[in-house]
Amino acid sequence: MCFDASQIIKDIQKEIRRFKTSERNISEILSKGTCLEAKAENYYHVSAFNHPSIAAFYNKDNQLDLELFSWGLIPHWVETEEKAGDIAIKTLNARGETIFEKPSFRYAAEHFRVIVPLNGFYEHHHKKNKKLPYFIKSGDGRRLMVAGIATEWLNGEAEITKTLSIVTCSANETMTFIHNNPKLKAARMPLILDDENLNQWIYGSTEEAKSLIRPNISIEMDYYTVKPVRGKKYIGNSPEIQEKHIYPETYEPPTLFSF
Repeated sequence: MCFDASQIIKDIQKEIRRFKTSERNISEILSKGTCLEAKAENYYHVSAFNHPSIAAFYNKDNQLDLELFSWGLIPHWVETEEKAGDIAIKTLNARGETIFEKPSFRYAAEHFRVIVPLNGFYEHHHKKNKKLPYFIKSGDGRRLMVAGIATEWLNGEAEITKTLSIVTCSANETMTFIHNNPKLKAARMPLILDDENLNQWIYGSTEEAKSLIRPNISIEMDYYTVKPVRGKKYIGNSPEIQEKHIYPETYEPPTLFSF
């Protein structure tokens, strides 16, 4: 699952060169990224349930482009604002194994795949009847390139809203440990792509995209507990939310033979 994330828009242009694309296109996207920094919000922590606008890369006229998308996919066939709001709550995540089958996701999965560069994401670990929030990020400090699917929804006033869902897959070993929710049959994680697969997700065929829906085992992950991301003790969208915080439940007392 992925309902809490971080995307700090500063220097997002650095991610553009991780795609194999033309120098002309790189120049255009670098300029687009600079403009985006001026209007996008920096999220040290944001909840998907607030439908934030987050940046994503996508295919526009066979060229790489970068734009803001509202988190919570609204299929193009939704007719009213009320129905749009209802479905956007249910489409924050999309199970990769079924996105090419479910009516809400099928068109987007086939025609409008995107990549969301995240500084990290948050997940809860269950221990001693408590939920402990973890922050998960790349071990080398680079942004995680997370797969998504998107739509352009036209409201009653003929205004276009770009929306997206984060694609999830079965968990790797790290996320199996962290995402141990006893109410779920199995642990999940965002579909994190390796750099060599970025263009394949955006431009590839349906079969090529399907072949990428698997847990990432090549990127080393850094993870640790942080302060609450819910409830009265939540400190809000602040850099401090990403700092390590030790809970009594996570403390392991030294043994006789530890040093």
